[in-house]
Amino acid sequence: LKPTKGLGCLNQDCALVRLDTGGRSLGIVADGHGENGHRCATWLCKRLPGLLSQALDSADVSGAIKAAFAEAERELEEFASEHRFSIQRSGAAVVFAAMLPDQGVAYLVSCGDSQAVITDIASGTFQSSRV
Repeated sequence: LKPTKGLGCLNQDCALVRLDTGGRSLGIVADGHGENGHRCATWLCKRLPGLLSQALDSADVSGAIKAAFAEAERELEEFASEHRFSIQRSGAAVVFAAMLPDQGVAYLVSCGDSQAVITDIASGTFQSSRV
């Protein structure tokens, strides 16, 4: 039997926070699952920041974010094939947050079964829209 989380097995989660010029901050949490979930989560934490940072500079941010996730999925499939591991029953759910203070905008995106919420502590409110 393989141990389950909390009983000595490999942690399959990955988190990254990146501060860019102009005060922009990006955060990613990848929750790996399956036999190779740790490999998927780690790879996504390395690759997604660059793809999503470019998406934030696009005229169509929503479309560019969707395209960035699609590109990351394609590249992950390629990476798994090259490194001879299966992602048929492995992967990672991802939450991505970006704060762009110079624009007064924040983006929060979830992919898979991970969820997150951002709120304005001062006012206790938030505004949402679908990506």
